[in-house]
Amino acid sequence: MEMSCPNCGAELVAGTNFCRQCGAAVSSVGTASTDPGSEDPTTRLNKPDSVTTQRLDPRPTSDRGREFHPQPARRKTRRTIVAAVVSVLLVIGVLCGVFVFATRSRKHPGANAALIYPGSKTVVDMNYDDGSRALHLETADTLNAVESWYQDHLKPQKIMRLTSGSVVLKSGNTTATLVAEDNKTSILIKMTP
Repeated sequence: MEMSCPNCGAELVAGTNFCRQCGAAVSSVGTASTDPGSEDPTTRLNKPDSVTTQRLDPRPTSDRGREFHPQPARRKTRRTIVAAVVSVLLVIGVLCGVFVFATRSRKHPGANAALIYPGSKTVVDMNYDDGSRALHLETADTLNAVESWYQDHLKPQKIMRLTSGSVVLKSGNTTATLVAEDNKTSILIKMTP
């Protein structure tokens, strides 16, 4: 048998003593209150034997009104360490760049530097374990100007003209091969000990 609230007419749940819709007390006619799921009547708070709720101090729930607290020392230390590591890496990178630039743009070292054509660009400079050296230079000067300069400075014992655009000059342990192509003159020098 379904029961309804005499106050609002809402359907009542079996075993309850009040309406869950309007809260009105309902007589438990036909319902047994010995049911373990049944509810006890509501206790009034104004009774002298009941314990009252204690009021707590209010706390703000947002950042407004709070004081600024500096970051913990651990975060500052971590940031300092990261900044130091980045700085050291930057310094190492700059030093490596300077070293590479200095190595690539260095003047031609050694006693054979007199055989380097003035104003030429070094394409390859290789030193071998047996003491020999190979150079590949490039210049915008004409083949005749480069050949004339090497005849004055190398003092070759042999000159071989291979084609109209190439010549080989040999003096002792040094061989200079000059080749003109694409408005440039390539100079290949091989020096043996």
